[in-house]
Amino acid sequence: IPSLAIGASCGHALGLALAYWQAHSPDFFLFNECMGSTYCIDPGVYALIGSAAMLAGVTRSTVSLVVIMFEITGDV
Repeated sequence: IPSLAIGASCGHALGLALAYWQAHSPDFFLFNECMGSTYCIDPGVYALIGSAAMLAGVTRSTVSLVVIMFEITGDV
């Protein structure tokens, strides 16, 4: 559980930083797909990916981790 929390915290912080960057510099080339919308980056998705990445690094299990993340989110 601590690895999930640490990974989620790091991923959420990265997502918030990218959302801030996209809000203050929308014409940057990385955000070309988001030109029409103001809400393009979801920090929650980054938190989920960060927690899965940290758990995969700690436990060295990848296939079962995908199933665990599907069960946690309830969405494919």
